[in-house]
Amino acid sequence: MNTLYHDGLVRIVPAYQAGHRTIRVTGTIDQSNAHGLAAALQAAADRHGDVHVDLSELEFIDVAGLRTLTLAAGRLDPARRLRLLHLAPMLRDIMHLVGWDREPQLVLTTEAGRP
Repeated sequence: MNTLYHDGLVRIVPAYQAGHRTIRVTGTIDQSNAHGLAAALQAAADRHGDVHVDLSELEFIDVAGLRTLTLAAGRLDPARRLRLLHLAPMLRDIMHLVGWDREPQLVLTTEAGRP
């Protein structure tokens, strides 16, 4: 499998989930490597359709990482969405608290698969 980004803390790889091209994030995203996440999201955005990001193996993400996801969603064409799959409920709460869940191109789904 081609690795989109790897630095010892995080590994970002392309995958398929439920018939959709997906980016799988494993490990830790913080200020030191959020640029790698941004680059992987940009590469995915260069393709057509929604961008799916599987966070089921994410161990930690700080505010810089969450902001990177939100900014990437805001750069998409209005007809497209950045879909965060398996987002931990606590992270969803944080995104709601700071208002990032109001980004129209961002779709948050919890571990249970509910928006």
